[in-house]
Amino acid sequence: MKLEPCQMEMDARKGKSGPGNCLLKDFLQCPSAPTLALMRTILRFLFSALGLLVASYLLPGLHHGSFVDLLAVAVVLGVLNATLGPLLKFIAFIPVVFSFGCFSLVINGLVFWLAGALSHRLGLDFRVDGFWAGFFGALITSLVASLVEVVLIGRAPKDGPRARNLKIIQ
Repeated sequence: MKLEPCQMEMDARKGKSGPGNCLLKDFLQCPSAPTLALMRTILRFLFSALGLLVASYLLPGLHHGSFVDLLAVAVVLGVLNATLGPLLKFIAFIPVVFSFGCFSLVINGLVFWLAGALSHRLGLDFRVDGFWAGFFGALITSLVASLVEVVLIGRAPKDGPRARNLKIIQ
């Protein structure tokens, strides 16, 4: 299942048909770019919750409740990763550079551990018992979520310049 623009949307971008020509059925089959971005974000939260579920089954230091709680924990983890993660990586720039980026795994484990503590304080049924459970929980969660994303929806197209084929002239 690839989430890519369909031919009708490509024709609309070229001016061959207007938005007034689309029916609801066509819209559901051919969502717009903001709808695709929203769908991709929702799917990423679902995949993170699935990764949390797998990690909590594999690791004895992670405890979870319902899948709805895991979805809420995925949102908390996403917010912490978007705000606190870059700040911690900036502060720990020197250890990250000297360890060739491996210290980022420690930072991710700390953020995961903090997400578990914060989620438990918010009344969600999710708990992380220590740093090592957070470290391996973050590792397993990210691996499972990334693998499921690649298998089900593929990689997002890059917006940067495309690689050009080089011509060899003799």
